[in-house]
Amino acid sequence: MISISISHERKTPESLEAEKNLRKVLDEYNPLMLTGNIRLVSDGPSRAHEDSIDINIRTGAPKELLKTFIHEQMHLFTQRHARYDEAIAFLKENYEGNGECNKSGTYPNSFWEHIIVCWNTRNILRQLLGESEADSIYEDFWVAYPKTEEMVKSDFQTLQKHMEELSLVYK
Repeated sequence: MISISISHERKTPESLEAEKNLRKVLDEYNPLMLTGNIRLVSDGPSRAHEDSIDINIRTGAPKELLKTFIHEQMHLFTQRHARYDEAIAFLKENYEGNGECNKSGTYPNSFWEHIIVCWNTRNILRQLLGESEADSIYEDFWVAYPKTEEMVKSDFQTLQKHMEELSLVYK
C-alpha cells in the first residue's frame, strides 16, 4: 500500500479543507494509486510529474478532487505503460486530434494520451460510483477538456474495446 503525503502550494483554509475532503474520498473509495505524493495547488494546473501529482483545488469538492486525483494517476499509468508508443500510433490512425488538449503547444501527443487517460478515469469512476453518479461529476464540475470528455463518453464502448486490445485498461 502506498502512503499518502499531501503538501500545499500555500496553506490556506481552502487548501486545508480540500486536503480533508481528498483524504475522505481516498479513504472511502480506496482507488489504486501509483503515487501518494500529492501537492494541492490553487494557481496552477493539475498535472502528473514523474513521482508526484499536483491537484488544483478549484472548488475542493470531494468528488471533483477524486476525479482529478484519478485523472492524474492515469497520466502516470499511461506514460509508464510498455505499449504507450504503440497505443499512441493506433489512436492517431483512428482518431483525428481536436486541438483541445495541447494548450501549451509543447506536447504533440496530448490529445491521444488524453483519450487513454480520460477513458480510464471515467471507467474507474463508474466502477467506484456507478455510471450515473460518475457521469454527473462531469456535468457538475469544471472539465479541462470538454470535447475530449464528450467523445470519450459517446464512444465509451468502442474505446473500451481498443483499451482492452492494447492492454491499457487500468486494473
